Amino acid sequence: MTRLDQVLSRVDVGDCWIFLGSKDTRGYGTVRIGGRSGKSWKAHRYVYEQLVAPVPEELQLDHLCRNRACVNPDHLQAVSSYENWQRGYAPSRRAQERNTCPQGHQYDFHDGQSRRCRICTRKQGREAMQRLRDRRKS
Repeated sequence: MTRLDQVLSRVDVGDCWIFLGSKDTRGYGTVRIGGRSGKSWKAHRYVYEQLVAPVPEELQLDHLCRNRACVNPDHLQAVSSYENWQRGYAPSRRAQERNTCPQGHQYDFHDGQSRRCRICTRKQGREAMQRLRDRRKS
């Protein structure tokens, strides 16, 4: 039995091939190739490289099915880190799509680190000045 067969023996095959072995804290399957002193691999990357082709160092495998435990090579695509992020659902990605502040005002400028709306920025400035005035009075 080859190492690939051993890895695939821990897979529940359906539309997604769910890896049933050990997983990391983010939900990706992990396998160790070569015993205790061997290399640790993400299960989906190992299966993809064995069944399809090696993944260049500068690329990542994107789970098209959005299931991190899936090792089905048909659900994986080698893409750049940026492309993988663009396709994902990370909080930073969702925030990039928002056009309004939490109060519903249109974002209209960028302060170097985050997008801001003028209405809330001015309101925060007025409130800060009022707190300073109140402190000086007391």
